[in-house]
Amino acid sequence: MRRLLMIAGGVIGVFILIVAALVGYAYLNLNSIIAANRAGILERASAALGRSITADEIKASLGWGASIEVTGVKLADDDTFPQLPFVQADNVFAKVEFIPLLFKEIRVTELILRQPQIRIIRNAEGAMNVSSLAKKRAHRAGGQEPGFAPKPSAGPGLGLGLIPNMSSAPEPAIATRRRKVTIEDFTIKDGRIFYFDNGSGGAPVTVSAVNLKVTHFGLAKPFDIALDLAAFGDAKNLEVDGTAGPIVKDGAIDAGAIPINLEASAGPLTLAELKSVSHLAKALPRGLMFSGEIKLKARVAGTLDAISFDASSDLSSNQVAYASSFDKPAGTTLKLTASGARAAGKIVMRQANMELADLQAKLTDIAFEAGNFSARADTNKFDLGPIAQLISRAQPYNPTGAAEIHTALHLVNSKPELNGIVILTNVNAAMPNGKKPPVSDLNGVVRLAGNAAAVGPLTLKLGSGNAQLQAKVDSMRPMHATYRLGVDKITIAELIPSRSDKGTENLVQVSASGTVANDGDTFGGATKLSAASGMVANVPFSLLVLDTNYASDRVNVNSLKFGAFDGSIGASGVATIGKAGVTPAFDFKVEAQNVDMQKALDSQHSKAANTIRGSLTGDIQIAGRGKGLDQVKPTMRGSGRAQMDNGKLLGFNLVAQALKKVDNIREIGALVPPSVVDNHPELFKSPDTDIQQASLTFVIAGPRIISHDIVARSTDYSIFGDGWFDLDKDIDLAAKIIMSNAFSSELVAAKHNVSYLTDSDGQVEIPLRISGQLPHPAVVPDVGIIAQRAAQHAMQSRVGQLLQKKGLGGILKKNGLGGLLGF
Repeated sequence: MRRLLMIAGGVIGVFILIVAALVGYAYLNLNSIIAANRAGILERASAALGRSITADEIKASLGWGASIEVTGVKLADDDTFPQLPFVQADNVFAKVEFIPLLFKEIRVTELILRQPQIRIIRNAEGAMNVSSLAKKRAHRAGGQEPGFAPKPSAGPGLGLGLIPNMSSAPEPAIATRRRKVTIEDFTIKDGRIFYFDNGSGGAPVTVSAVNLKVTHFGLAKPFDIALDLAAFGDAKNLEVDGTAGPIVKDGAIDAGAIPINLEASAGPLTLAELKSVSHLAKALPRGLMFSGEIKLKARVAGTLDAISFDASSDLSSNQVAYASSFDKPAGTTLKLTASGARAAGKIVMRQANMELADLQAKLTDIAFEAGNFSARADTNKFDLGPIAQLISRAQPYNPTGAAEIHTALHLVNSKPELNGIVILTNVNAAMPNGKKPPVSDLNGVVRLAGNAAAVGPLTLKLGSGNAQLQAKVDSMRPMHATYRLGVDKITIAELIPSRSDKGTENLVQVSASGTVANDGDTFGGATKLSAASGMVANVPFSLLVLDTNYASDRVNVNSLKFGAFDGSIGASGVATIGKAGVTPAFDFKVEAQNVDMQKALDSQHSKAANTIRGSLTGDIQIAGRGKGLDQVKPTMRGSGRAQMDNGKLLGFNLVAQALKKVDNIREIGALVPPSVVDNHPELFKSPDTDIQQASLTFVIAGPRIISHDIVARSTDYSIFGDGWFDLDKDIDLAAKIIMSNAFSSELVAAKHNVSYLTDSDGQVEIPLRISGQLPHPAVVPDVGIIAQRAAQHAMQSRVGQLLQKKGLGGILKKNGLGGLLGF
């Protein structure tokens, strides 16, 4: 037994000596072996990767294992891409287990690339330069690849078969087998990646400070990854942990089929950094802005061509704005999460969630395809107030209340289609700068159906009035809808704050129906409105009926009728509402029937209400342009007619003043004797001018109203005028007073010479001029004409008397003028 043990021990000792000798030989000669076979080693590595590999120097050393250090390493790019190195590294360090090397198996326990530079290129056709890595290349001439062939050794048992056979002679079968290569750990330290996308035409992207740790690596098995890098600048802003691989399948690399399961954290990133990447710059909306830096967390799994993802970001600390329509200040909650997948070029998001202020929105069944978008949107019952403060168009209306949305959304060619409901609860909204909310306590449901919708019925308060609204939206884009609105009372100042100083303006028992439309920048519609009573512009009215339509800045009043001031008023016409650079204009026809002038003038606080009475009937066609009365007055043009019945001028007795001023006329003296004055106290002692009926037709030229047929009639006289008056209350009329036949006869009987002032009908006619300013103009009889007429009539009377006295009257009567002359 002892002998057997000694023999066994000797054999083991000899084996140990042999191994020691081999290790010693390898340790002493490894670098010389590598140096002698450097070209073959690089050629075999090139053949394995399908790319040419070069190196400046290869060194090796032995310890517990073999260490190999390679400097100046360059891996060539695909022949179809620009011929810059695909990978180059100043230093590559590898630790290799020694014993497996004896059996032609390479086990790399650690591989370190220091400061490598990697160029990834995507050409115009979409192919990438990594796609051809490790693909089998065409065989060399003779169908042989370089192999390891036995080589005579320096001594017995030392032929390790490690020297590449550089001849073209066939290798033994065992030598043609692929050597098994494994890499346990793979590390990149301070690397740099350059990405060129010739398809998008964007600027190259440089990724620096790349630190990659790969463990349990194998081209044909999954491995662990830990990565951090600086995508922009020098600060690290991307970390990735997880597993990937296998990389090689069927002897080739298919980048799109590499499995991955990774968790990533991106950030902090600025907007400028994101927009420096062409793909991101195109994907980000032009009007998007956010302050500071953002972070994004994500988990991805699957393959690059069929990948699922979960992502989240918290932008609460950032200001986020979009153009001029949305602006979230820093400090307002904004959290985003999304999960989905991409396959066959189509992105399908399973779910996306947004938390914005009080709003919690969930999107499901999300799909992007060929520029179109679809999703299901559901929200909580959220407070409108905080959301409205972020939307510029909603801010002036200061809405409050709650809303809840449940709808399917389709965005086709940038046109939205919605199918679902919007529930509104206790919604309030104010007009811009309004003190009171004109819309409050709005409740109801809006039902969405594609590009159409059914609104209500909605119950609400319009100002202090109770209202109900129902609408049918035939098209939301372009907008076209019909509506019906009923309100028990509308207080205008509650809707138009600028009219709060116009008194109590209101409409009672209002019913309105019509259409609204909006196509691009053109807004239009039509309205039919009725109100049982109310007051507008201090005009109390009853039974108001309005039929109007409008388009852009043009309003057509087809018909407006209402009862007012014991009569009725109607209007029709067109008005242009001035926009920037456009002067407002109007052209209206107004008709009045039996309108009490005192009430009408009093409603407008006109001083004339204290001086005029009567019932007005007439019409006027008037046009003008400008802002405010001062601009409008010079532009006014028009015409009309008017008739006043049962009228009176208070505090101004035009006829009495005119008659009393006819005094000291030669041949007449005072026109009206005291006896006649006493017989007509209503004419001479009344402070007023009675007008049973007055009429005129007129034209309007600027602020001046011109008439040539003013007629005013009373029991004892008629007044005829020709001239003008204006909106500044100036007047200039040539007029005449014609006394009635009865009054004229009484006046002539009382004072015979008054007959000198009668016309062919025997009526006393007094010419006069009315000028000055209303309501108390100067009334001056035309004494010159009166005196001339009196003198002429007096001469004719004296000639007649003379002829009668000389007996010439009979001759003239018998023979005429010829008899007098002796014919």
